[in-house]
Amino acid sequence: AHFHVTEVGRVQKDFIDCGGTTRSAVSCLLQVWVAHDTAHRLTAGKLAGILKLAASVLKSDALPVEAMERHPRALTFRAEVARLRGEYDRAQAMLRRASVLLQGQNDREGEAEALNSLATIARRQGDFTAAFAYLDRAIELSDEQSPVRAKCGNTRGLCLMALGKWTEAEREFRAALQLADEQRDEYYARLISHNLGLPLMMRGDFGEALRWLRRPHRNEHNVAPMPQEALMHLNVASCHLARGEIGDCAGKV
Repeated sequence: AHFHVTEVGRVQKDFIDCGGTTRSAVSCLLQVWVAHDTAHRLTAGKLAGILKLAASVLKSDALPVEAMERHPRALTFRAEVARLRGEYDRAQAMLRRASVLLQGQNDREGEAEALNSLATIARRQGDFTAAFAYLDRAIELSDEQSPVRAKCGNTRGLCLMALGKWTEAEREFRAALQLADEQRDEYYARLISHNLGLPLMMRGDFGEALRWLRRPHRNEHNVAPMPQEALMHLNVASCHLARGEIGDCAGKV
């Protein structure tokens, strides 16, 4: 199942006691819908956009700390927003706290999501030992058909790419892509497809690399933008250049 936020509200209650002292209690109300609709799945970027739109109502895009502690999956989303902004130390602190809280709630899937995000940060910091440890634990926590496993496979593949282990990376990407396709998760299938083209490109198999690198590109069927979409086009352009297809290369650049 996936979460969708359909409405955001700000609730303020004003009180006065018998001595005339006043106080206000302000809370944020999120109307959440749970469904199997992956096309409109709530991602960190989408949540950030929703909160930005709601800023005029909420007065702030920061959810109360108490609400985060009670609902650690929300803390994970907030951490993802910080990660996407490049605020890695802040994101790590929130993800570690979320992981502890989710473990306390026996939310294995949520904890696995948080661990995969921690692995992503560790990868960007070059700490592959920590990244692999996070990923191994996330796999232990998640079910065999869990969407988290596709994400973990993608993250592990990127770690192996950074270590120059092209064959192992390709194997991880192919397994992750198969899982994403089986779950009809078009978003991650497109993302992983591009990454699958990378080890092929590094090995000089530019024709096969192009087959996978092109899959995520937007068309009448794929309309949602992808992370680092410009980089995806540059990778396609690099393959065309290596094959001497200057016109195609220029078009992508």
